[in-house]
Amino acid sequence: MRVFHSPNHLSHAPENFIARGRVMPCPEQPRRAYILHAAAKRAGHQMITAEFHGLAPVRAIHETSYLKFLERAWELWSALPDAGSEIIPNVIPVAT
Repeated sequence: MRVFHSPNHLSHAPENFIARGRVMPCPEQPRRAYILHAAAKRAGHQMITAEFHGLAPVRAIHETSYLKFLERAWELWSALPDAGSEIIPNVIPVAT
């Protein structure tokens, strides 16, 4: 199996997430990226460093309105009174 990885994975370190309506410590931490990378390597999988391909691939699969929202999300969030230190999504769209 080909495993794509990036040193940027190590900067993904959210503090919290919401599970079943409760705010909990987030298990998605840089330590987890190290563990997964090491396990895949030990298993003999092909390790490939991910490359940045610009925003064209992102624009090809996402609506412009969604990308515009993401560009301003932090600005809008942090302007709210008593805004937290991170944005925690609590809705996961599910196809029906």
